[in-house]
Order: sequence, then C-alpha cells, then structure tokens
Amino acid sequence: MPAPTATMTAMDVDALLAQEPQPATHTREGETVGTDQVHPVLRIRVHRQLVPLGVIGTLWAGGAVAASRPDKALPILGLYLSVAILYWWVKGRRAADPYERQRRKRWTTIITVCGTAWLSVASVSSAGGAQAALLLAAGSVMGIPYWIKNRIPVPGTGSRLEPLVTAPAAGSTDVEVDPNPGLWAASVGSPHGMLAGSTLTAEETLPNGALAYTVNLLPGKQSAEQVGSPAVLPLIASGLHRSLAELQPDQHPSGQQNLARILIMKPSGNPLMRVTIHPGLDAAYDLATGTAAFATYADGSHVRWAFYEPKIGMRSGPVFGGTRVGKSTLLELFGKQAASTGFISVWPGCPSGGASFPGLLAGAPFPARSRERMLEQARLAVLIMQIRGALGGLRGEVGKLHVPTPQAPCILLIWDEIHKIFQETWDGRAEIIELARQIVCEGSKFGIGLIAADQTPGTEVFGGNEALRANLWVRQAVMLRTGSTSAGGILPGLTINPASLPEFWPDGSRTQGLGLHTGGQSGAMMRTWWPEGLPTMESLPHPELEPVIAASLGSRWANRLGDAEDERMLNAGRYLANLPADVLAAMAAQEPELAQAARLFQARSTGRAAPATPSAETLEGWWQLPAPPTLNMRAPEHPVLRTPGVRRVHEVVSGGVKKRADIIAHADLAPQTVDAALKALKDAELLLNPSHGVWEKAPAAA
Repeated sequence: MPAPTATMTAMDVDALLAQEPQPATHTREGETVGTDQVHPVLRIRVHRQLVPLGVIGTLWAGGAVAASRPDKALPILGLYLSVAILYWWVKGRRAADPYERQRRKRWTTIITVCGTAWLSVASVSSAGGAQAALLLAAGSVMGIPYWIKNRIPVPGTGSRLEPLVTAPAAGSTDVEVDPNPGLWAASVGSPHGMLAGSTLTAEETLPNGALAYTVNLLPGKQSAEQVGSPAVLPLIASGLHRSLAELQPDQHPSGQQNLARILIMKPSGNPLMRVTIHPGLDAAYDLATGTAAFATYADGSHVRWAFYEPKIGMRSGPVFGGTRVGKSTLLELFGKQAASTGFISVWPGCPSGGASFPGLLAGAPFPARSRERMLEQARLAVLIMQIRGALGGLRGEVGKLHVPTPQAPCILLIWDEIHKIFQETWDGRAEIIELARQIVCEGSKFGIGLIAADQTPGTEVFGGNEALRANLWVRQAVMLRTGSTSAGGILPGLTINPASLPEFWPDGSRTQGLGLHTGGQSGAMMRTWWPEGLPTMESLPHPELEPVIAASLGSRWANRLGDAEDERMLNAGRYLANLPADVLAAMAAQEPELAQAARLFQARSTGRAAPATPSAETLEGWWQLPAPPTLNMRAPEHPVLRTPGVRRVHEVVSGGVKKRADIIAHADLAPQTVDAALKALKDAELLLNPSHGVWEKAPAAA
C-alpha cells in the first residue's frame, strides 16, 4: 500500500480506501493537524481516556466534602443533580437518530442514579476506605463501554479505514476530504455490500446545504429503484453512518436506470420535515407553462402540477392517499389554484355529502354533494365537449385545441372518493364510468379535465375500466402515504413504495402531505404546502360558459346552484330520518333551517308536505319514514362474500369483466383461487356461467 503523502488529493484518498488491508482510524469532525501529515491512529487522545476517571474523581471529591461538612451535603447533592439533568438533556438532543437519543438518555440516567447514591452514602458515612474502593470499581465497570467506543486503535489490525486527515501542501488552502464516497466504497459498494461495485461520485452542494451525489450502479445487475427500496435504504444509511431522516433517494436526471441520485442532509435542514406555508396562488402559478407549484422536494426545488399546457390542452390526473394524510387539503389547493387563473371553471364533487372539501364546494360554480349530482356534472361536461366539437367543425378547426379565455373557460372536475361512484353498485354507475372515460381520453382538446382521488389506486376503484384508469395517470399523478402495499407496483414511475413512507418524523411530528409525484423530473419524496391564508372560493373568479353552450345546456345549467342548495338540504334531511318526532320538534324550534331540511326531504321521499308548525304532536305519525330509495340501502351481504378472495372476484365480475383470463388479470389472484371463488359464487347463485369461460352477475344479485 503506498505511503500517504502531504499532497494527496481526494481521489487519492478514495483509491487508498479501496485497498485491503486498511488500518482503522477514528477521525472526528472539527479536529485539526499540524504542518506534517499525521495519521489519526498515531494520535493518542489521552483526554478521551481520562473522562471516566475525571467523573469518578469529581464524585469522590463531592462525597469527601459532604462527609466532612454534613451541612453542605444537600447543596452538593442538588448541584450534582442539576448538572446531571442538564447533561442528560444536552446528550439526548445532540443525537439525530431517535434510537441513539434514547440510548444516550438511558445511559446518562443510570450514571446519574448511581452518582446520587454514592453521594448520599458518602454524606452519612465516609468517602474513604471501602466506599472509595467501591466507587472506583463501579465507576471503572460503568466506563468500560465508553473506553471501548473511544479506544486507541492499533495500526495494522486490518479494520476498515475512514478518510485520512492530511495536512495541506505549502501555499495551498485547507481542503476537507469528503468522507461519504469513501464510506460508500467501504460498506455499500464493497464486495460484500448490498450494492457491490457501485460508487458515489459527482458531489454537488445544494442551496439548502444538502450534498447531492450520483450513484453509479452496475449495468444489468443493479437499478435505480433498488437505491430507494425499503430493504436497501436502511443499509445505505447504516453504511454512511446516517439516520434515515438524513438520506433522500431520487432518480437521476438522465433517466438512466444504472444511475441514481442521493441527497445527504441534516434533519434540521430537510424541507420535508417542516410545514411550508403556500406562498400565494399568483406566486405559485406559471402562465407560460400552465403549471403551478404545490410542494417541495428535499433539495428545495418545487413540485408542479399541470392544469392547461400549450399544445397539449387540459390535463387530468389522480391523487391517491390514505386517511389523514393531506389528500383533501391538496384537492382544495388544486381547486383554488385552478379557479385563480380566471379561465378555468372548477366543478368539485364529493359523494359523501361534501365532507371531503367543504371549503372547495362553498362558492363553486357547480358543486355536487352526491353521486347523482356528480353524474349530472359528467353529463354536462361531455355535452360541452360535443358542442365545442361541433363548433370546431363548422369553423373548420377540427382537432384544434380549445384555447381557454374568461369568455370560454376550461372545465376542471375534482372528484373525491371515486370508489363510491365507480365501484359501488348504484343506478348511474355504468353511465358515469363511460362519461368519465370520455372526459379523460378525449376531453383535453376540448378544455375538459378531471382530477380523481381515492385511498387506493386499484383497477376495481375505477369499476374495472382499464381505459379510464390508465389514461387518467398517463402524464401526472400524486401518491401520498397509503396503507395499500400494492400501490407501488400499480402506479408507474414510482421509485419508492408509498406504503413505506413514514407516518412520523424522528422528532415525533406527523408527515401529513408527504408523498410522491410522477410526471416531473424527480421521483423523490415531496411534501405539499399548507394552504394557510388562501382566499375562499367565493372570492375567486368564476367565468361563465360561452352563451351558445349555456343556452344549449338549458335549465340544467341555469338551475344548477338552486339544485345544489336543494341537494345540501336533502343531505341534512337524511341525517334526521330516524329521529323521534319530539327530538325533531325540539331541534326545529332552535334551528329553523333543520325544519326546512326535514320538509324538503319528507316531500321528496313520500310526496307529503310537513306541517307548517312542527311540534311533537303535529310531527307524530308524519315523521315515520320508510327507508327512502335515495338512501341506496344495501341488502345484507351474502356469507360467501366474507372471504376476501371471493369478494374480490365478485367485485371484478360485477364491474363487467366476463372472461376467465381477464378476471384472473384484474383480480390479481392465483388461477386456482379465482376458480375456487367462481365455483363458490356460482353455488351461491351470485354469478352465472352461461358459456365456457364466461361469467356474469346473476339478475337476483344485481
């Protein structure tokens, strides 16, 4: 092995790191050397070895004073406890890794308790003789882990070498050798490492202080997806002596699978670990590209969502995420951002009575709080596509993109909980699936787009319609943390499985808004902005449709806001359906609007008007409602459907998939499992088998 010289460069050090055997070193950040090169293993850090002896000596001195001056025992004990508690707090906070913080706090607590016991014993007896011998013996035993950790290494033992500390050449400036490439080569890229043969190069310092590197992988043996996988990333963190909060994997800007990118940063400098307030709708939107920033990557760059792009048209895309991860907040942000442009009319829809984003529904030009109204939104959106297509044909502009203006705006539908309209059985299910497919596949050139959101991205969520699902996320998608372990394989372009995203950061804060975005230049984790201080939907511009289109839509468009208000009242009335008459009367006396909602719901359900003066007597007999058809009450579930595999096959066939091979593909189950499920469903008379290999839902089960 060549002897180290005073003129060695970082490349020389990296070359030296790759050689075996290599002596150990314990170079620490912030240490300096003299004018000659000094190998760290030759520097005897006596002060580190004397720390436990210093603690033992200090405790003995305190005990001796307490034994000779009993009146000073309590002040000495109080001083020791104060210093120990302060030291315990500092040692815990200085560790970035939560497990290291707990280990430091636990060890410091043990030392504090033992020291307090010694001082107490010494104050009532003596600090000499057997007591002093016991203190020395116990302190030495407790100091063994510290001495092992800070031992003086012996050169030539063959242990792994950390980067050398070299003295700068005469007349040169100080250059700090970066340890990360060497640590990578010594552990991750070593012959027995997880990514054997890989190297870390092309260091770049980002504006936020993070270090970015290119990971060079072995072509044909390793891929960029491995770097960010839950199985490999913890081992990389271990090899680089880092916590997971300090590492951020990413795809390489070149797109090559034999290259990856990794960021190394301090947790305090990671933008993903803090809440970022939205800078304002005008500041986030870029008119030239039709995109708006809505989140931040770990390197400080912004994540952008495309609304209307020149030469492409109106853009669609899905948003997926589990409960309480920031999905509804992001949808509200998208809706307000689109409305702020002045040339996009936002039509939000929630089949759960508007619970997903009430701040987006209030003041929207066409809100929908039920799947029936969402179906009406889809009908009018497709009708607008047809009218604009006909106008383009008359003008000789067939195939030309619709250019939005405040007088001829684009339409953006934002739907949440799409499984309730595409997957669940109801009267308008087949129609709304086909209308949504037309919007996603053909609507961009007519200025119609759809943002669809749900908790999971499976095919069944889209009613088994692969054309709808595939075309929705062909260009862009957002995936927040989800409980679905199969989401990473379903959504193309993800380098990290969304199910592996953490729920909490090391400091205990929630990771709400943490997720992934496809369609941009980065596959790294992002965190969405918090929409604090953004204007309400009522205060944002809502452009009117072209006069010819508004006239063509007729009363369905003209009465949309009144119908939406009736729908809001009906939703409130549904909650009152099973209340006793005396309870309803008491509520109506305090809140007149509840009585109005009850009257509307009763009139729609039974055709009978409510009494003009609601009271317990007048409401008795009138408020005994059967389960109204609009509530879509479902029949009791068949026992055979309690088996997950059988339920999955039943959902796929109910979605319109008939052939056995297609059922296997859509159900994502083994052929034997699918065959057993089909037989069980046939025996239960839930499915029919009219011909060989063809299955359909039985009429009685429809």
